[in-house]
Amino acid sequence: MRTSFVVATAGLAAGAFGCGDGGPGPGSGSLAVESTRPASGATGVEAGTTVQAYFNRALNPATVDVTTFTLSTGGTSLTSQVTYDAASQATVLSGPLLPGRTYDATVLTGIRDVGGTALPAAHAWSFTTRTWQPVAVDQTGTVGRYSSLAVDASGHVHVSYFDDTNGELKYATCAASCTTAANWQSIAVDQGGVGAYASLALDRSGGLHVSYSDVSLNDLKYATCAASCTTAGNWATVAVDQSGFVGDYTSLAVDGSGRVHVSYSDGTNVDLKYATCAASCATAANWQTVVVDQTGFVGAYTSLAVDGSGRVHVSYQGDADLKYATCPAGCTVAANWTNVAVDQTGYAGAYSSLAVDGSGRLHVGYFEETKGDLRYATCAADCTTAANWQTVAADETGDIGYSASLAVDGSGRLHVSYADFTNGDLKYATCAADCTSPGSWQTTALDHTGNLGGEDYTSLAVDPSGGVHVSYFDDTNGDLKYIR
Repeated sequence: MRTSFVVATAGLAAGAFGCGDGGPGPGSGSLAVESTRPASGATGVEAGTTVQAYFNRALNPATVDVTTFTLSTGGTSLTSQVTYDAASQATVLSGPLLPGRTYDATVLTGIRDVGGTALPAAHAWSFTTRTWQPVAVDQTGTVGRYSSLAVDASGHVHVSYFDDTNGELKYATCAASCTTAANWQSIAVDQGGVGAYASLALDRSGGLHVSYSDVSLNDLKYATCAASCTTAGNWATVAVDQSGFVGDYTSLAVDGSGRVHVSYSDGTNVDLKYATCAASCATAANWQTVVVDQTGFVGAYTSLAVDGSGRVHVSYQGDADLKYATCPAGCTVAANWTNVAVDQTGYAGAYSSLAVDGSGRLHVGYFEETKGDLRYATCAADCTTAANWQTVAADETGDIGYSASLAVDGSGRLHVSYADFTNGDLKYATCAADCTSPGSWQTTALDHTGNLGGEDYTSLAVDPSGGVHVSYFDDTNGDLKYIR
């Protein structure tokens, strides 16, 4: 996740954006900040917002760095990353924002235009991020475990989850103002002892795809809906893998061509498995499955992602380690998969959550049980070589890190939701740069109402406008909850 200062020419600022602070208008010979976004004194700013400062002319990119753009809160400077976009004559500063905080942004006099003219005086402004509001989405029995959340291109929120009371896979959705309970609709998608370990993803056309466990038959199942998904009849379901005790710890992703990919556990053989389908996936015969890793006790807590080239990436736990497996193509052939132990320090790898950013860098949030920490691992290239991974404790303030869910926004900033077992809280962590340094992470508790610690089954996503959305389970009341 990034906080960004975009510095553009006067024409771009005036023509493209209508919300600035109307900065001073010095003489034509001076370099000046003409407006900012958010405006000075703005409130209710999203935590994923790009912060921008617009100049009256183009800048010398060599003067754009972390010494000339700064971001702080409460007098504490935040670790940031500053870049220059020559095409749009924009500079971008990325910094971690937490909800309900006031931030101070400053453009300093080291900034110079292309002719060498310096900014005559520092330009500083402040804004306040919105306080996140929790809401109970479904209170009909014990519901909300194994929630999985996604946000579509129009900002509609979608959540799949398990109804313990009735043994159902359920689906809830909201189009707008989702911190109001009445704006949510929910239905039962599949019944008969099903719905645990649900994982939901959207395809490019907005179709929904869910992998989950049939608890009664120990099968891997799949459900899909193309449109009008609050009507139960528009969903189709199928058993994908019935070969033993399979289907726990599922993770589903859809690639750019519409192919569905699922990682999951084979409890009978204690293996990591993979299933895929290219089209007409409500027909069982169109699925193919393969054992990916069978070296010891492996396959729990899987998380799958597909990068822009179609390469499949999976994080998972194996023999108390965080492990990683990948396949570039032909992934129904076991020999095309390679795996490596990423973190072997303590009892690592539980609740792993993997994402790939636009540059292909891998990011994994997970729980290290020995010390009770939220940990983070990352790798830029050649990730089947263990030495190319870096790991760090992102939060070690108690017994925390259960049910980690990690996402990377369009600016490359990291967001993680997770459980604090010590205090029974839902927590949130974010980092914009130098994320293998513990001090670069900012963390906060989001919800204290009820026992939200332990396995509270969080799921996090970021919408196109920078809004962060989290679904989670309230164990005290047995409810599905949502916060943003």
